[in-house]
Amino acid sequence: MHGWLSAGRCGAGGDPDRPGRYGGARGRPRRRVRAATAPAALIAAGAAVVLSAGPAMAHATLKSITPGDGSVQTSMPPVVVLTFDQPVNRRYTDVRVTGPGGGQAATGDPAVDGAVVRQRLRPLPRPGRYVVAYRTVSADGHVISGSRRFTFRPAIPSGPASPTPPTADAAAATPVATGNPDEGPSTGSSWVALVVLGGVAVALPAASVTAIRRRRHDD
Repeated sequence: MHGWLSAGRCGAGGDPDRPGRYGGARGRPRRRVRAATAPAALIAAGAAVVLSAGPAMAHATLKSITPGDGSVQTSMPPVVVLTFDQPVNRRYTDVRVTGPGGGQAATGDPAVDGAVVRQRLRPLPRPGRYVVAYRTVSADGHVISGSRRFTFRPAIPSGPASPTPPTADAAAATPVATGNPDEGPSTGSSWVALVVLGGVAVALPAASVTAIRRRRHDD
């Protein structure tokens, strides 16, 4: 029986190099295949982990800003809005708006809502170029910073409408005064008035005397 076991383990005739159930040349290739495929499986699993974690580990970037970079604003913007491609850290977000002469136009702390940051502005002191500088931290802990620019150029209000020149027909219909308006009535008119008044003054007493005489004569 001992010989049967030896023959079964070592193959036919007990030769360890001949194919057998438990050893020999038949068992060695299997170990080689398994050893060769193990590193390939590990490499494939590692690549899958890296690819799945890639989007989550990417740094946040600025997608858009309002007012737009390089834009010209004719009316005063009340707020600056920065939009990133992923949420940013509220605690470490800072926005500054610097105007001509170094004056600060931002007021209060920035409001962070996920990937959107809003910074309120005070009334812009004067026209010119304004620089929006931002600094924040993305979800993976990476610091994001940059700057954008816009120009504030308020519209010039239009002045009062110029008067319309009169037409030729209107000018012809308008009476034109002659002489000096500061002078009194003309000399000829004054003498005529005096003569009329003098005649009236002389005629009234004469008429009175005539009437009295007639009454006496009748009596």
